[in-house]
Amino acid sequence: MSGSGFLAVDPGAAERAAAACRGQIARLDEHIRAVRDLVDPDFGACALGRGLTGKFTDKRTASDGLIARLVLARSGLDAAARHFESTARAYRDNEEGAAAALREVGRA
Repeated sequence: MSGSGFLAVDPGAAERAAAACRGQIARLDEHIRAVRDLVDPDFGACALGRGLTGKFTDKRTASDGLIARLVLARSGLDAAARHFESTARAYRDNEEGAAAALREVGRA
């Protein structure tokens, strides 16, 4: 925290945090592809077999299944990365503006 009670962010730290998020997104993308490529199991044609097949398939493909959860995690990481990138950009722009203003003051 700065002395004024506001949080101060090191732009480099925000950029590193964004890069870490992007790295995790890449890992999640690999997992999402792998899970999507899985072949649905076949436990046979009897009622019990069809029931088990459906349960295992749903664990992967349902709206609250593994793929959906991985996609949700990816979305959260993407939002965090964009926020970190935006924060770093804003701080860098602010620093550049302050430096330019100081140069102008020095010329006056």
